Amino acid sequence: MTSLRAPGVALIGLLLVLGAAAPVSDPHELVLRDALRAAIATTDSMTTRISMVTRMDGSLFYLKRAAGAPSARLVMRDTAGRETMLIDQAGIDGFAASPDASLVVVSIAGPAGGVLRVIETATGAARPDRIEGARFAALSWAPDGRSFFYTLASKAGASSPAHWRSARHVLGADPRRDRVLLDSAHLPFAFEGRPAMVAVAATPGSDFLVAWVSDALTGRSAFHAAPFASLATTKATPGAIPWSLVAVQADGVVAIAVRGARIDMLTRRVSPQGSIVEAALNDTNAFAHGRTVVAPGSGTLTGLGLARDALYFARRDGAAMSLLRLASGAPRPQIVTLPFSGTIAPPGSDAGGLVTDPRQAGADIGLQSWVQPLVWLHYDPRTHSVADLGLVPPFARGLRPYQAIETTARADDGTLIALSIVSRRDTPFDGRRPLLLDGAEAYDPTFMPTLLPWLDAGGVFAVAHLRGGAPSRDFIACAESLIARHLTDPAHLSAGGNDLISAAIIRRPDLFRPALLRPGLVGAMRAPHANDIADQQAFLLWRMGAWRMASGPQPP
Repeated sequence: MTSLRAPGVALIGLLLVLGAAAPVSDPHELVLRDALRAAIATTDSMTTRISMVTRMDGSLFYLKRAAGAPSARLVMRDTAGRETMLIDQAGIDGFAASPDASLVVVSIAGPAGGVLRVIETATGAARPDRIEGARFAALSWAPDGRSFFYTLASKAGASSPAHWRSARHVLGADPRRDRVLLDSAHLPFAFEGRPAMVAVAATPGSDFLVAWVSDALTGRSAFHAAPFASLATTKATPGAIPWSLVAVQADGVVAIAVRGARIDMLTRRVSPQGSIVEAALNDTNAFAHGRTVVAPGSGTLTGLGLARDALYFARRDGAAMSLLRLASGAPRPQIVTLPFSGTIAPPGSDAGGLVTDPRQAGADIGLQSWVQPLVWLHYDPRTHSVADLGLVPPFARGLRPYQAIETTARADDGTLIALSIVSRRDTPFDGRRPLLLDGAEAYDPTFMPTLLPWLDAGGVFAVAHLRGGAPSRDFIACAESLIARHLTDPAHLSAGGNDLISAAIIRRPDLFRPALLRPGLVGAMRAPHANDIADQQAFLLWRMGAWRMASGPQPP
């Protein structure tokens, strides 16, 4: 998913080149732009950010960065709604709570690598267990709560890839003697391609381990399973574990959810919109023997979670998302009514907008939109209702003056492209609005406080939701549509985005004044389309460092 805080950074650059098309040397304009830049910095510090939410044994664990705070704290909220700060340290990049919520293992980044620490949730005290060199460690706990699984990686060399090992640490044991369960250099099962990463994960309430291996070239993943009990009856070598095949790379599995011996897999093998296949973990070649419980439809499936009562999954239709629930034994899923239309982030992402515990009924949902800050809700299947969990305090200013318009633009092949337009309700669409048009595939509506000063100053923000295969043409169609709707003109229209947008600038430089291609999103290794001359030129443009400013009809 596209980085959603980047437009705030891009806006600061936009202020220096767009404004009202006045020369940068104009003292009055410089004062206005400095004031607007200061306002952007102020609003960016007004939001409390909640991320990495997980539910374990009725308690919630999450990272909480208070408004204006430099870093996030790891917080536990118990069943009575009381918050306890477990660790206040910069660099937390992952954690996992034990099945009974009494312990949490935390991954903390550092200058010399990362470190894993184990915290007692009742006291906040750190246990002596400490593992050096771990970062983004794919953490999970064994069913008995007396050990956990983690992944370590050595740095890649000039001629060798990174070496990944997934291991099990028993509490109180010497980490140097931790058993390696999976080694990317010596996989105990067949795998096509070069492994880029390996991980072993356990799920609360399940007696199975799931091994995940991704391909360094394509990013596609394969999955295997083994009984947790087999660790006690096999030799302490990776090859001794009786792994059985769940899914191969060609099955197109992009996400999984486990409950007991059941695994549900979100796959794009049949359709890019995705479908969900249910299978048994104790069945060899589970995916091939599974059954489709959610067939491809008009929308794109983006995430799933298994709770005790049902399978929950999110679906994107254009810029809008829906939450659906397929109860056990039900013939078809039902839509869960949410308070507003917005974004539900996939499980496992930083936002983590769909959270389930397979031992409990219901789901926790993180929901936000262009003009609605993130709110965390709990769906109760007994009452078929959602309630605010109260994790995020209200935003510090009113948001009724702002609006988001979801519409479409017609591409040159006749396809309707989703187009989001965000502005103040009282902004006149006079054909000369300073407008930042961003674009990417799967750009989910997200609340960005840094946009508010720009909107207050009369600016407009728009997003082109691009298709794969024709991004530059879709972006051009959206730009032309904004001009035809009398929102802006080429002298006030800015193009923003990643390398998908660069070809649009080459094709139609007359449409845009400045272009803001964010360097972190311009793919260094992305090869141009062989049959797209404009895309090849755009790739060369990036190679020359010209992403910093591609000017339109007027010189910058």
